[in-house]
Amino acid sequence: MKIHSLPWLFLGVVLSTLNTSCDNAQTPNAPYAVVKGSIINGTKVTGNNRASTVALALYGGSTVFCTGTLIAPNWVLTAGHCISKCEGDDIDISAERPYMVVGVGNSEGSFKKTYNIDSFYPHPNFICSPTHIENDIALIKLKTSVPSSVAEPTLPLPPELAITASEVKKGVTVTYAGFGKTNAYNEYSSGVKYQATDTIWQICPKSGTKSSYCSYYDLTSGLIYFDYDINHVSTCQGDSGGPTFIVRNGIEYVTGVTSYGYGEGCDSVGGVTNVPDFYNSFIVKTAGNIFFDRSQCFNNIDDDKNGLTDCNDPKCEFYCQPENCTNEIDDNGDGLIDCDDPQCTNIQACIPENCTNDKDDNGDGLVDCKDPQCTNALVCQPEICNNDKDDNGDGLIDCDDPQCDGSIACVPEDCTNGIDDNGNGLIDCNERSCFLSKQCQPEICDNNIDDNENGLTDCDDPQCKTTLSCQPEDCTNHTDDNGNGLIDCDDPLCSTQTVCIPEICNDNIDNNGDGLVDCLDPTCRSSIYCQPEICTNQVDDNQNGLIDCLDPSCATAPICQPEICDDGIDNNMNGNIDCNDDACKNASACKSHASSCAASPLRTPSTLPFLFMLPALLLLRRRKA
Repeated sequence: MKIHSLPWLFLGVVLSTLNTSCDNAQTPNAPYAVVKGSIINGTKVTGNNRASTVALALYGGSTVFCTGTLIAPNWVLTAGHCISKCEGDDIDISAERPYMVVGVGNSEGSFKKTYNIDSFYPHPNFICSPTHIENDIALIKLKTSVPSSVAEPTLPLPPELAITASEVKKGVTVTYAGFGKTNAYNEYSSGVKYQATDTIWQICPKSGTKSSYCSYYDLTSGLIYFDYDINHVSTCQGDSGGPTFIVRNGIEYVTGVTSYGYGEGCDSVGGVTNVPDFYNSFIVKTAGNIFFDRSQCFNNIDDDKNGLTDCNDPKCEFYCQPENCTNEIDDNGDGLIDCDDPQCTNIQACIPENCTNDKDDNGDGLVDCKDPQCTNALVCQPEICNNDKDDNGDGLIDCDDPQCDGSIACVPEDCTNGIDDNGNGLIDCNERSCFLSKQCQPEICDNNIDDNENGLTDCDDPQCKTTLSCQPEDCTNHTDDNGNGLIDCDDPLCSTQTVCIPEICNDNIDNNGDGLVDCLDPTCRSSIYCQPEICTNQVDDNQNGLIDCLDPSCATAPICQPEICDDGIDNNMNGNIDCNDDACKNASACKSHASSCAASPLRTPSTLPFLFMLPALLLLRRRKA
């Protein structure tokens, strides 16, 4: 997991109109927050302490934007991004070089003295992009030297004294200093020199031993890493270029140059450039051999005229130590650690381990792959049982390798149990080995076959739940809902639906539940039971067993009305009035009709019969209509 996006470089804004350093935006797309920015949870430096920790400032020292270290009377060590443009910057910080000065003192605006700069020397391979920074180191040469009465230089740490991974593992501590923010969320908390002691989290030098997590996290080489969670102290914006100090044999050196950090609150991981990696290749190469030369300890000369020569001089104590061949430290400062030092040539501990001979070649009690020397040997790599590779070079891949016996990755997948049997995140039919199994075949939803042999055929199979052919038929919407070409009641799916039961037209029941009984239902319109009864044709037209006037439907028909035999009206409109109608044949009113006309009512025949016939005629017309 390589650290990419850098939430901030420890560089402060120099003016409200100058957003400098490797980025000036403060958005999620811009990794470097360059708001004006000291040491978080550190202590203020007072008096002449840490005098070699100097400020990079603009406009005569009134505005601090970075920190540096005086490593020689006229040389300052700082970060590359403090003097050089980073990819993606809106404003090029290198354009501000003519206005830069170096301030010696404890706070901006009140330095004991400021010094003009002669020239700038960023590392030739300095890289600074929104996702990566490397070789973040630079030198500044002053036009005049700083007197020792103003500030004593602090030497950069030479390679022979470099911090080792073993020391880091034991919890080695260092001190860093700078003029940056003391409160990550306070724009105006910078410009004052603070310091803090912290424990190194990881060290990933370009050469020499690395911490174990350098490879695990794919950390950039050439850096020392700190984690805020260890001691709850950290550098912040404005501390860029500042020193990280370590004491060796009573002498304090600069072992790191503050580069960048993570987290808006300066409360995560921070990285500083590892000075020993650049001591010879950049610092000495650029500034010259202006530092103590260890060769003075082996020239039989009292170089400093103190009466002590070579290893008898306390200055040479470190360089005159015998090499301990097993402690991962360059004990004698010759730049060669443990077995790399010629002193260790014939030591058994320095005999390389043969990783395949079943012997403890170097006498450390560890045989072959159990020996750390064999950690990177191909034959000692564990077989990863699910990556289709022969990880340990034994010609056996994944589950074919005995190392994978018992591995969950090699358990066969049961394609029907709903369990991820081999732990690869794929269950049953999603597993490649199940693709061809019968149980994993797709169900064809309209062929009346149980295609995947799960006991469920066609629409009973959950696979068919959303297919068109398995959708229910809405029996009333005049639509072929399931695409079988049959609409509503024509579809067999509707055969049991009440709405699709045929209406029996003569049982006085609403058979199809539409609220309409028998002949009132439109489906009975052509039924014989629903034909009108012709009341005069002596035929049972609607086959209800009742002919003409005996059928209730003729109850109001004029022809079926009873003849009133003494009202002078043709009540049944058969053309015969009163006693002339056969229906009155036995009526008492008609028995004396022939002998007594006085019994007939006195009416106006031409008017009254017509008036009484009119409603009947209208009724007959309406019936016919």
